[in-house]
Amino acid sequence: MSPRPTRIPTPTAVTTNRPDPRPEAAGRTPPNGRVLPAATVALLAAVLAGAACTYGVTVRESPSRAAYAFEDPLPARVAVFVDGEQLWREVRIAAHSDHCENSNYPVDARHILAGSVLGTLQPLVREIALTPVPLRRGDLAAQGFDSVIAVRAEVFDASVAATGWSGLEASVGLRLAVSVFTEQGLQFRESVFGHAVQTSTGTGCGRGAEDLGSAVEIAMENAMTDLGELIANAPALRETLDPDTGR
Repeated sequence: MSPRPTRIPTPTAVTTNRPDPRPEAAGRTPPNGRVLPAATVALLAAVLAGAACTYGVTVRESPSRAAYAFEDPLPARVAVFVDGEQLWREVRIAAHSDHCENSNYPVDARHILAGSVLGTLQPLVREIALTPVPLRRGDLAAQGFDSVIAVRAEVFDASVAATGWSGLEASVGLRLAVSVFTEQGLQFRESVFGHAVQTSTGTGCGRGAEDLGSAVEIAMENAMTDLGELIANAPALRETLDPDTGR
């Protein structure tokens, strides 16, 4: 019997993934030389697109020029103390939104309250000055003031929401407590309010920061209108102050 021929195995081809030498492929080939599957690339792109981003909100002083004074400017030298510590919020779009999910819009309006109050009251009061602390009754005459106005931020509600296919809506509501004192004591204590809503559509989640900044400014200006009219037309305050002497 003749011997069975020996079968020589056919060599198995070995495929090695090498980096794509083309210049346009630079930057998308990982260091290990492996080419990422298309599904993985798509997944990474989706993750990056949904990643939370922070957008700074610009807010400017917003005095009101619309406050109506029924009489001449208040004949007094007034000290103003403001406390705006509540005017800060970390605003975030809710998770599972249609777009801009988890985008963050930190808004700080603490620095605009003093300028907004002063700018509003300057045309309505004979003389006005900002003080770092609220003056006591005994300090009024000693420092040449006839009255003290204390303005404190009590409520600051701010939000940004995704609406429709590509819309954003920013809403702001605020409440300020206003207390007015003379040497005779507390003349009155009232609250003033401001509210505004700003909307936009288009691409880019940064629009939310612009909408929120505008809403804060409009709400502040609305509150300043109420503040100016409250001070300029308060009967209790005018009756306490003598037009001839300033008291």
